[in-house]
Amino acid sequence: QRVLRKEGGIRAVASALQTLTAEGGSEVEMLQAIVQCVWCAIVGNPKNEAYWLRLNGVEQLLDTLCVCAPEMRAMTLGCLADLLLNPGAIQYFWDWKGNIGALENSALSLAAHIPNGVQTWGAGNPIKKKFKPREERKIDAK
Repeated sequence: QRVLRKEGGIRAVASALQTLTAEGGSEVEMLQAIVQCVWCAIVGNPKNEAYWLRLNGVEQLLDTLCVCAPEMRAMTLGCLADLLLNPGAIQYFWDWKGNIGALENSALSLAAHIPNGVQTWGAGNPIKKKFKPREERKIDAK
């Protein structure tokens, strides 16, 4: 992990992820290798995570989530979830202004796999009730 950081590997991973995301994430094997590399070599190492955050890695992973193939979503979400354990990463999640339309389209495609009668979006959504819209939310600065 140290060698990856010192020899420019994290920057190379970020560049490769950005390129694949810009191309629409169609190369599933390459995207899988990159996300796996991020998850194994960057997430969990405080110095590597800090460098990844400075390279806008959270934004890149979220953008990847919007365009990746359905079989890549679980892995990408898992990587993002583990990265969210870093308190410094939380602000990057809140500040992301990515392709929401693509994310909504992927949510619609996921809806086909949810059993009838289970409400996941709208006024009855327990998650939506719990969190306030972005303008109303206040983050405690500690």
